[in-house]
Amino acid sequence: MAIKSDGTTLYLTRDIAAAIDRQREYSPSQSLYVVCATQSFHFEQLFAILAKMGFSWVQNLKHIKYGTVNGMSTRNGTVVFLEDILDEAYKTMHDVMKSNPKRYSEIEDPEAVANALAISAIVVQDFSAKKIKDYEFSMSRMTSFEGDTGPFLQYTHVRLCSIARKATPDTMAISPDSNLIRSELGENGLVLQVAKKLALFPLIVTDSCQNHEPNTLVTYLMSLSHSLSSLLEQLPVLQAPTPEAASARLAFFSAARQVLANGIILLGLPLLKHM
Repeated sequence: MAIKSDGTTLYLTRDIAAAIDRQREYSPSQSLYVVCATQSFHFEQLFAILAKMGFSWVQNLKHIKYGTVNGMSTRNGTVVFLEDILDEAYKTMHDVMKSNPKRYSEIEDPEAVANALAISAIVVQDFSAKKIKDYEFSMSRMTSFEGDTGPFLQYTHVRLCSIARKATPDTMAISPDSNLIRSELGENGLVLQVAKKLALFPLIVTDSCQNHEPNTLVTYLMSLSHSLSSLLEQLPVLQAPTPEAASARLAFFSAARQVLANGIILLGLPLLKHM
């Protein structure tokens, strides 16, 4: 059936027409339908019908499935709108920031920072598991600075940014090369572990993009951030025994910060340098 008894069309009918029109108008190399997994049968029908109609370009159509957020249902009247989630996350992050009056007074634009943290919290929670998996929405969990959360990612980046701002003139005067970094840091097992993770970044991005799976990138960034947090405790730049050691540490953390920043930006998140 393509048309209802009252003359109106079905979703499937309109999707067939839209796919054909889109192909004629734009000739895309690939069309991705990012729709909930509950609609899988609909897209199986759509692609099968287009194939039966003789359209070879149907092989370029793909259904990108994602799970549902438990506790929210339009049919049951428990739906929560994104605007409300953003507002609540913003208020939560702003309240957390204001709990430290001294630090809060030093932030140039606390409202903008709270907003960036709120967006990061929501997006990272959504990407924290494979997209096909359902998950339970939790405001308290996603706005925490502990665990695998958006605020934790931002906090780690801010810590790395502060290192360069606080570096002494003696440290900044030295231009570290690979030999200096190797001699000062090469014996540290955690440094080697982090270095290997940094080298994996291009492969992680490629895998995440090819498989349409942002969780791959988020999982990598969380692992990197936890390792960097431990390394920052082991190898503080300001307390380094020599300017050479401080310079080597600063160079290494600067490289790590750049990778972390690139990952945060790829997730579509604002990048915080002060908090």
